[in-house]
Amino acid sequence: MTSINEIAAENDIVDVYNLLGMQVAHGIKAGKVNDLEPNIYIVNGRKVLVR
Repeated sequence: MTSINEIAAENDIVDVYNLLGMQVAHGIKAGKVNDLEPNIYIVNGRKVLVR
């Protein structure tokens, strides 16, 4: 399982995109990415699975 912890530090500020390249979150803490709806997102150029 991939976790946001492997992509960025918990308190890093990141932008989140869906697989179509549309921004779904701007300037959130990396730890909050796991609170988004289940989907595959792009964070810091890497795919992240949120279950």
